Parts: sequence; C-alpha cells; structure tokens
Amino acid sequence: MTQFGSFFGPILLEDAFPADVATLMMGINLIRYHLFDRGVLLRGEGGGFLSTSHTDEDINYIVQAMKDSINELQTAGFFPQI
Repeated sequence: MTQFGSFFGPILLEDAFPADVATLMMGINLIRYHLFDRGVLLRGEGGGFLSTSHTDEDINYIVQAMKDSINELQTAGFFPQI
C-alpha cells in the first residue's frame, strides 16, 4: 500500500468542558478559526485527514498549532485551565 489516510479530531475530557454549552460551541468554532489561521484546515465536523503523504514535520506542526490555539483560548476564558 503506497497511500493511506485516517480521520482525526479533538476529544474533550469532562473536566475540560466550560460551564455552559454556548461557551463550549464558541470555543470549538474559535479553535477551527485559530487552526485555519495557522494553515490547518478542519472539516465541518471538527476533524481533519492525515495520510502517509504527511511528514513528521507536518504532524508536529498540527499538534503545536492545536496546543497554541487551546492555550490562547484558555487565556481568553473559553476553556478552563487544566
């Protein structure tokens, strides 16, 4: 097999949920915008695709973009600091 792909997406732990659903949904939408601004495109369902075409550098970039986005949104109060 020369090519392979898989779907990925965020999983929120129970202690990471904000107090109300509206804040949670706003935070999830903002994560998508933050990632898009960093060049990472997620599908409407909140996930994306990885394939064997992606390098380790690509994957590391996606992980760091997600961490940076979550940190910024925690600082802004959309997600609790855990």
